[in-house]
Amino acid sequence: MTQTADSVRRRPASWPPELAFVRTDRTGLVTEASESLTTLLKTPHSSLIGHSFADWSVTTWPAAIDTQVFQAVRDGESYAGYLPLRRPDGADVWTFAIVTPVANGLLFVHTPPADPAALDEVRALFDHLAKAEERARNAGDQSAEAKEQGAKAAQEFWATSIWSTYPEFMAPAMVAQARAVKPAPPVQGGAAPGEDPVIGLATAIGALDAQVRPRLERADTLNRLAETLRETSWGGAEVMGTLGRIAAAAMVGSAEVGDAAPALVSTAKAAATLGAGTLTRVQALLADVTEARGAVGRLEARLATVAVHGALVRAAADAAWPPADPGPGTVPAACAVELARVLVSGIDELISNLASTRDILARVREGADAAAEDVARFHGFINSWRLQVPRWHITERIEAHLGVMDGRQRLAAEHVAQLRELAGTCQEGIEYCAAAGLFGPMNAIGHLATATRGPKGRHAVATPPDLGALA
Repeated sequence: MTQTADSVRRRPASWPPELAFVRTDRTGLVTEASESLTTLLKTPHSSLIGHSFADWSVTTWPAAIDTQVFQAVRDGESYAGYLPLRRPDGADVWTFAIVTPVANGLLFVHTPPADPAALDEVRALFDHLAKAEERARNAGDQSAEAKEQGAKAAQEFWATSIWSTYPEFMAPAMVAQARAVKPAPPVQGGAAPGEDPVIGLATAIGALDAQVRPRLERADTLNRLAETLRETSWGGAEVMGTLGRIAAAAMVGSAEVGDAAPALVSTAKAAATLGAGTLTRVQALLADVTEARGAVGRLEARLATVAVHGALVRAAADAAWPPADPGPGTVPAACAVELARVLVSGIDELISNLASTRDILARVREGADAAAEDVARFHGFINSWRLQVPRWHITERIEAHLGVMDGRQRLAAEHVAQLRELAGTCQEGIEYCAAAGLFGPMNAIGHLATATRGPKGRHAVATPPDLGALA
């Protein structure tokens, strides 16, 4: 293709500094790297290509985290988190990295940490685990045993944190990272996508960005939801304990005065039966809440990954077209197309995550509404029982039980409000999970990424789609 003035103008002066990427083969040797990565590591491009990317890793990185990263990618999943890299001068530089399995290797996308508080907590975790592993090694443990001690220390660390797992903690941090990556300006003029397939990706990604960026800006909905789900997990035991103690106090108090107040026994039995059914419902709700917590975390992570990968593909498309003479840090068109394939897979998973999250949130909403109704009915039964006590002139005889019940009844009323709040927050999450607008960009990017190699090894698209409606 002839390089027109329009196509040349579309090419940026340099790779976006906030996006550094590297691709490795199956053995970990670097096959491609952006010029921004060489700037980040302060090392020449020739020192990266053909060398193991592990050469730039921090040797004191905890083995427990190392295992988690590579177990994820071995399972074909992406991994996201803070990774320290070591420059040749010995200085460490922290990045936020998304590691994704790709054909014949791995793709690492590094961005500058955007959430200082999250980075501080991760550094504290890494330090905690590294010290536990060092103590194990100093005590004579083998490498596997030291790693096991590190994994145990990780469990202890999260037991004292508001987050239950490392991926759950990282999900909102990933959203902060994705928000920090600025969207590229729209494509202006130039050749049609059929003549300029790689730049055609930029047009389709602009449509994708129009769908993903507003979701990122509204990710506080997911953060609020995650917080409410966490609080429900913690408070579930309290709900069950409250119901159990109220029912027990009513039953024991009624038994003590059964002959004098037979109606109290009847009401207490009805409340206990309802309470038992409510406990079963709350237990099922808590199981769904646990599942929903994981789903929301995965959704946040996938949303952020798609946003960052979209920016990466757009940058690669801008850098790869029009073709330039090969040189350090240049990006071939083939690379842009292969990265687009990774992006398409990610969008497909995002659509799946949106659907599965919507479904589990609907189940939690229904369960929370039903549990709130049950707890409210139980609360009403106990109020009825409580109002009968003065009529039978037995207040003094069961005074100890009444004190327990009155305090717990106030808690029961609070639990009803909390369950209804959970249902309302889940409804917000359900509305957030609409996915219809993502299909067009995914199909367009997928069509452009379904390329065939031309005679000179470049990619060409035989029948590109009409992207006009997506601009």
